[in-house]
Amino acid sequence: MTEIIKDSLVLGYVTGNSIDRVFMPTVFGFMNYDANNRRCLLGLGEEPGYWVDDNRNALTRRLLQTPAEYFLSLDTDISMEPTAPYIMMDAMKERNIPILSAWYVSIFEGQVKPCWYMENPKGGVDSISTFQVGEVKPIDACGMGCWMAHRSVFEKFLEVPEYAADSWTWFGRDATTVNGQPAHTSEDISFCLRAKKLGFQIYGHAGVEARHYKRMELGMEEFAILHKANYKGVRGDQ
Repeated sequence: MTEIIKDSLVLGYVTGNSIDRVFMPTVFGFMNYDANNRRCLLGLGEEPGYWVDDNRNALTRRLLQTPAEYFLSLDTDISMEPTAPYIMMDAMKERNIPILSAWYVSIFEGQVKPCWYMENPKGGVDSISTFQVGEVKPIDACGMGCWMAHRSVFEKFLEVPEYAADSWTWFGRDATTVNGQPAHTSEDISFCLRAKKLGFQIYGHAGVEARHYKRMELGMEEFAILHKANYKGVRGDQ
């Protein structure tokens, strides 16, 4: 059995047919910063391919073969400050948090909203309604843009026969209903809701900003401007 190295991490990412120009400078920036500070990064894991579900599961299997205690996962259209992983890991250790997401937003049906979610009683999930900058907030699910998990989360999945026997052990497309109609959750939401069923509480850290590169660069400053203006009804019912 592999002996786990305390307070260590590996950084993993999945790729399709492109990587945004800001991504690799972000990765190398953290690698350089870590080399001159804690030296907790054991290595990188890349899983190329067109099918994100397959890629995320294959990457997780590879990461579990390492002695790392924490897994940091980034999407390739994300940038972050070099200090972000340290802040996330410290918060997880101090608060005994198993899964933690940085704050970031995306575009949903023309609206810019946080990629943090709560389950909707009618099925599916909704973006969170409120948050305070700097807070560490319990949530039901998050996007996979910039998040960290303790390896025990992934190991717990393997104790469930249904998950262990499935090649999509962690990231699937679970069946659900939304407003009475059959649907499937995305692979990131499936992971989060499966983890929740296993007793793991997910948190979002609004003191760690990840910038998301879509049609424009989206960060807290841009979100605040759009939210104040209620651009395309971004506030909705919030």
